[in-house]
Amino acid sequence: MGSICGQEVAKLPKAITSLEGFIRKLAKLVSDNPGIQLAYRGHSKAEYEIRPSVFRNENHKSSEHLMLRQLIAQHPSDFSADKWVFDQLVRAQHYGLPTRLLDVSINPLVALYFAVCSNPSSRAAVVVFKPKVGAQKYFDSDVVSCLSALSLLTEGEKNTLSTHAIEYIKKANKKTRKLDESGIMNFNAHPVPEKLVQMVRQEKPDFRSAIQPLDLVRPVL
Repeated sequence: MGSICGQEVAKLPKAITSLEGFIRKLAKLVSDNPGIQLAYRGHSKAEYEIRPSVFRNENHKSSEHLMLRQLIAQHPSDFSADKWVFDQLVRAQHYGLPTRLLDVSINPLVALYFAVCSNPSSRAAVVVFKPKVGAQKYFDSDVVSCLSALSLLTEGEKNTLSTHAIEYIKKANKKTRKLDESGIMNFNAHPVPEKLVQMVRQEKPDFRSAIQPLDLVRPVL
């Protein structure tokens, strides 16, 4: 499934050499986290970074706002039924386009398969994600819409927005890390958040200009 990542649980320190050992470790992990939907990702090499593909290459990163548009322009009928930018990113990911999404699965055996299906001479890894409370979102979430729309901003706009968001997060409530109504209004008055709001309104006409800066800098599942 497509996701925009979660919070990583520490990697298992010792190598697992059998399916029985994997299931035993998994059972303990699940029992230690009751009621939490864990997610999994298989890496055929343990040293691989947990980083969405568009951020692994500087040219891709700087061209992110162009690549999705170009792909849709080349295959308009394939994207015609997509309601959300998130849907477009998921489809583009399956086309092989580098995106800001990171594929994970809620089935640990799927992750195990991808960990061991290639690079047999290397030590593989199954990465486990334990999302924080509130970090699990659905496809129609306003937060997901904002994060997806970031892919349509230029690299300069994203850098400006990141700096702006971090500045306002420092001013936010220390416990909740959220802004009050006045802070939200001031944050959203900046030209780049205003542009982001306009992009989200293309799929959600009633979307309010009330983005919390924290929602733009933390990953969600």
